Amino acid sequence: MNREEGKDSFDRRAATYDAARIRRYNEANERHRNARETERQILIDLLDLVPGLTICDVAAGGGYLSDGIYERLDGHCRIVCLENSAHFSESLPDRYERLLCSLSDIDLESATMDRVA
Repeated sequence: MNREEGKDSFDRRAATYDAARIRRYNEANERHRNARETERQILIDLLDLVPGLTICDVAAGGGYLSDGIYERLDGHCRIVCLENSAHFSESLPDRYERLLCSLSDIDLESATMDRVA
């Protein structure tokens, strides 16, 4: 698969995310909270977080990982949620910055993020 085919794949998949699908996704996370929470904590531990960081959550979805990062740092961070689905992006809490773009064509300036999750 070349880059353009991958870009089209990301964008086609993102277009299928509607409110009902997002709700089912979030409900599944609630039903299997221990598994998701364990996975989230392992990821957060690997980020070696300290207060004051700017963190980019790529393919942020509904913000589950961002929420964990925000809680770990008691809100002392800047989180940029990058998402290619408008439906997911719109569902994110206002405390996060949102960047809606194709995941194959991310437009961030070099060295603007301290961590990428």
